[in-house]
Amino acid sequence: MSKLSNSIKINIGTISCNSVYFTPNTLQITCIVGAGQSFQKMKFSDGNGLSSTYDGFYYKVLCSNDCTPGGRCNDTIGTCVCNDEALGIDCKTLNLQLTSVNHTFVSGGQVFLNGDFSKVNHLALNVEIGGQQCIDPKLNSLFTILQCKIGAGEGIKNITITSGKLSFTKDGAFQYQYYTCPNSCSPPHGSCNIYNGECVCDNETFGNNCQFIQCPLNCSTASRGTCDGNTGKCICNNQYTGDACQFIQCPLNCSTPLRGTCDDNTGICTCDNKYSGDACQFIQCPLNCSTPLRGTCDDNTGICACDDKYSGDACQFTLCPLNCSVPHGNCDLNTGICSCNNKYSGIGCEISECPLNCSTPHGTCNVNTGVCTCNNKYSGIGCEISECPLNCSTPHGTCNVNTGICTCDNKHSGDGCEITECPLNCSPPNGTCNVNTGICTCDNKHSGNGCEITECPIGCSTKHGSCDSKVGLCKCDTQTKGLLCKESRLLIESADSTNSNGGTTTIIGYFGTPTSLLTIKIGDSNCTNIKVINETTLMCDIGEGDGIHNVTIIDDDLSYTAINLFQYVNHKKEISKISGGAIAGITIGCVAGISLLGAGGYYQYRRNKKVKLFI
Repeated sequence: MSKLSNSIKINIGTISCNSVYFTPNTLQITCIVGAGQSFQKMKFSDGNGLSSTYDGFYYKVLCSNDCTPGGRCNDTIGTCVCNDEALGIDCKTLNLQLTSVNHTFVSGGQVFLNGDFSKVNHLALNVEIGGQQCIDPKLNSLFTILQCKIGAGEGIKNITITSGKLSFTKDGAFQYQYYTCPNSCSPPHGSCNIYNGECVCDNETFGNNCQFIQCPLNCSTASRGTCDGNTGKCICNNQYTGDACQFIQCPLNCSTPLRGTCDDNTGICTCDNKYSGDACQFIQCPLNCSTPLRGTCDDNTGICACDDKYSGDACQFTLCPLNCSVPHGNCDLNTGICSCNNKYSGIGCEISECPLNCSTPHGTCNVNTGVCTCNNKYSGIGCEISECPLNCSTPHGTCNVNTGICTCDNKHSGDGCEITECPLNCSPPNGTCNVNTGICTCDNKHSGNGCEITECPIGCSTKHGSCDSKVGLCKCDTQTKGLLCKESRLLIESADSTNSNGGTTTIIGYFGTPTSLLTIKIGDSNCTNIKVINETTLMCDIGEGDGIHNVTIIDDDLSYTAINLFQYVNHKKEISKISGGAIAGITIGCVAGISLLGAGGYYQYRRNKKVKLFI
């Protein structure tokens, strides 16, 4: 190509290729050619008499269909070339053969599609039958059977197999099969359910094909009898009777009708009086011998054998201990408990009682004579009199001769009321009580009859504090602090600026609970329309001015000044700025590119397009 001059001419077929352009290394030439079709010869020539011909140039022909994903477009002839797994003019039909189908019942089940699936065995296949997904599709090892599981349905259905955008459909290829019943359910005794293959028998027959005759009440369940399906009669088990084995026999027929009545619904005997047992075979004893703890019943004769301490035909009487030492007491045969006469006690009335039982533990009773021997400090025939300590320091208390315990008046205590109490016990450890006089001696920090008042430091502020006599400290309001509540807590941290015309400013700090005497000054000017937002925020209106000023808050006798905290701000002009830029449009034209290396080359076609650049 280096021998060609820059005045080279290029013809493609009969059409000239214009705007010829050489790349700097002269290995590629570009030019613009008009419309054409099919293969054309490309001829190169220059003014020096040199020329060359290239036969490999052709105009591309676009396919009318999208050939993907099953194939590609052959742009020399404009038709699709399919891969192995696809068929059709657009290569979108799966390349498989479906020769037959093994159908399933209306309840659904496994479906077997027979044919040739060898060209699609590497694909993930999806199967639908009548629009219903056939799940878990899988091929056998020879790729001749595609198996999947379909749900319930009815009628003839289309089969569609897909993989991505590829598909195969065969209309009416599948049909749900209906069930049949054995012996057609022995008509006219039953009808066949074609959806599950089971017989629905009438009320008089049963069996898988309604071949047996029903027995009455089904022989009252299998535990009572067996139905002879050929005759429809029950064969009852032991203890059951009746044409349907519906009655239960009672044991021993309740020992003849003289002892009880049989309930043939339950098989349980209702025994007459004096009889018991599941067959009324036992004779009851009177009062059941007054429970098993008193005697034993002979149920063959109905006679009680009483245990010791009990008597009577029903062992209903209880013997008393020692027969209540007659004549000292009387026996209650119902309880076996003695009711002793006066001056006697004990379970058998064997003990002679002392008066008041000697006021135990104040004395000891002689049970043979009934006379008390009293302990020290007690006296009386029943040792019932108790002496009090110190005789309760009369007149400071009263003695209870029953208990020997003093009841002291309000100002005295102690076992003998010998201690005189002080008020509030002198609020220990605030003071000391004199138990002889009942007067408190308080320490130097407390006062009061009971030393109950704690004195506060001298000088507690009367405006901002009060004495807490419980702890002896000044209790300050929200605006002060310190031992005497005389230190101000007022604080200003910030104040919003306004323009020179004045306006509303917000002041942040700490102000406690302000009083009605609250004033705010900015410089020498008073703020108006003061609003207390909370303990930390105030708002007020300030008039016009300029510069920087102090801010002062005054509330009664408290004040705080913040130096140079407020500023009037002048108006500023707003300046808008518009950034500039440049927009350029560059149009790139159609070119035909030629690269010549030896005898080879290529042609490339591009559409016109416009590119916008923004700076």
